[in-house]
Amino acid sequence: MQKMSLLFSILLLIYTPCIANAEIKTITATQSCKMGDNDSRNEVLRICAIEAGNSVLKQAASYVATLDAAKHYRLSPKELKSYTAAALRVKTTDQKWSDMTVAMTAATDIDVDFVEKLITRIKSDVPLQNQFNEQQQQKEELERALAVIQDKLKKSSFSEADDLRTERNTAIGKIAVIETKKREIIDGIIKKSLDAKKRITVRMTMKNVKSLLGESDAQTYESPPDHGDKTFYVWYYGYTRIYFDGSNVAIIR
Repeated sequence: MQKMSLLFSILLLIYTPCIANAEIKTITATQSCKMGDNDSRNEVLRICAIEAGNSVLKQAASYVATLDAAKHYRLSPKELKSYTAAALRVKTTDQKWSDMTVAMTAATDIDVDFVEKLITRIKSDVPLQNQFNEQQQQKEELERALAVIQDKLKKSSFSEADDLRTERNTAIGKIAVIETKKREIIDGIIKKSLDAKKRITVRMTMKNVKSLLGESDAQTYESPPDHGDKTFYVWYYGYTRIYFDGSNVAIIR
């Protein structure tokens, strides 16, 4: 976990100059959670973090739906939810206890340019779409199971609660694993994108590109709006698009 956090911090430091002038939308949400007789403070905090995060992501998905990329690809509600959850990092910004209730505030920053590029990248790659959709479905199934366990715990005696608390902690742990896997995928996409931008230049040949970066993540054909009706063969490395005119690099975006 520490290694992954360090990797993301390094990527963020590299990436920050590129987004210095980017449009950033910050979304916050506050969730209140009451500690029951069969709860510990730590368990309530973990559950509340999940609920506050979901509230933030729900609002974020509504905002992402207004972006050009989401409209262009006519993303379904399911896709909006999956891709938004994959693209954004939610953090806890504040928590306050009052008696047995905690009020937790969570937030996320939406870098519009990055999210739009990531949506375009995801839509170029069906296996990646399926991976994010499956992860989101698994997470939602675990959260539904968690809600059932929570309801049972409210009605359980202290002696009956041990097994339920074990089930709850197992579900929370599985949700954390899913979130970690999503971050690993996104961090890999960011790293590969920055590497392509750094190493590839216009007029390089396909052979040069492949020797430097290896096989592309996906291939497609696109007609950029600023190039009329001209169609280019495009290779994706992360979310960076390399446009070829014949066998040579013409555009890097």
